[in-house]
Amino acid sequence: MLETTLKTLYEIAKDVRDGLLETVGVESSLVVEGKCSIKVEVPENADVKIIASAIDA
Repeated sequence: MLETTLKTLYEIAKDVRDGLLETVGVESSLVVEGKCSIKVEVPENADVKIIASAIDA
């Protein structure tokens, strides 16, 4: 992957991570394995509907 593209993806992932931490208090990270994905680490007792709403907003 081009260095510039990867840098941009990491910047986007940081914004997503910061937003999820601020709004619903969950961690996330960028996963680059062929495709790029955001991995959301959902605690066992988390309300997934609230997390999904925050992601969708």
